[in-house]
Amino acid sequence: MSQAAEIAFSEADWERLAQMRQGFLERATEANYWKSRRDLQLYEATFAQRIAWKWRAVLAELRGRGFVPQPGPVLDWACGTGVAARELLSPWPTGAAPLIHFHDRASLAEEFAKTRLLQVAPTARVTTGPVPETMEPSVLLISHALSELQPIHLAGLIELARRSLAVVWIEPGDHDTSRQLGAVRETLRQDLDLVGPCTHSEACGALTPENARNWCHFFAAPDPSVFRSAHWRSFSKELSIDLRSVPYSYIALCRKGTFTQASGCARVLGKPRLQKGRAMLDVCDQRGLRESMLLERLSKPHFKALESFDSRALVFRWEEAGGRVQSIFEGPEGKETA
Repeated sequence: MSQAAEIAFSEADWERLAQMRQGFLERATEANYWKSRRDLQLYEATFAQRIAWKWRAVLAELRGRGFVPQPGPVLDWACGTGVAARELLSPWPTGAAPLIHFHDRASLAEEFAKTRLLQVAPTARVTTGPVPETMEPSVLLISHALSELQPIHLAGLIELARRSLAVVWIEPGDHDTSRQLGAVRETLRQDLDLVGPCTHSEACGALTPENARNWCHFFAAPDPSVFRSAHWRSFSKELSIDLRSVPYSYIALCRKGTFTQASGCARVLGKPRLQKGRAMLDVCDQRGLRESMLLERLSKPHFKALESFDSRALVFRWEEAGGRVQSIFEGPEGKETA
């Protein structure tokens, strides 16, 4: 639903995108990236699409775990061009779309997000501006905002999360940002139920001293069309970005008592390290984060799934002993396959 039409880029456009990207990398807490509507058009056709791929992966995983948004207003916080809300609405039944509220530090972005959403969902109800103090979102969507927040603003966002029915929060997949998001998880897990990526409600295993070099991150699949596109080849060349790598971290939570984790599941973090006949995995479950090994002969279908970007394939019920997977079950509720 968030797919943007490719537009012609001038040399000045590529230079402007490079300037915006530098702002992203510098993580300026007071930055206003949007100087004009053209900035938003350029962003929508490039960086926003990469963020949409992340939302697509996360929402598909959450639906696979049985997460269903409750009725009520959806708040796209720090909305940018609004890709998060558009991805959330993609599977929504026609005519049943909820109220969408776009909030951004720049009203220019709010209006762009509203216009873009109405282009693909003309009957949607859309509002913009500051978040009403009485709003209790059915889903609070947060995307790539953590590194720009002053402590006082982060505290306010956490309070907003506490009064939401559900929260889906996506950030870049780098080490530092992921661990910051893990700290937010620790703050919220006493007040909200965890939906993902965790398969448990215990303390974050990635934040223990022995795992200081590790972090909770994943990789989204790019849209296959990018590898046939001159536009995306230019994007990769002009901005020195690898089209194949779309790392992200995320947390998803909901109000206490509204979601139950399937028991006995583990989650593979990052990219499995595939070797001949085996895969080395960073595995996280209620026992913590550790390395485990899966032999290809134990389950060829699951071994093959590890080569995929499909994050839904990386949540298993399994038995493990001595640092090696002994048997695998087909997902949270399936039958033993080996």
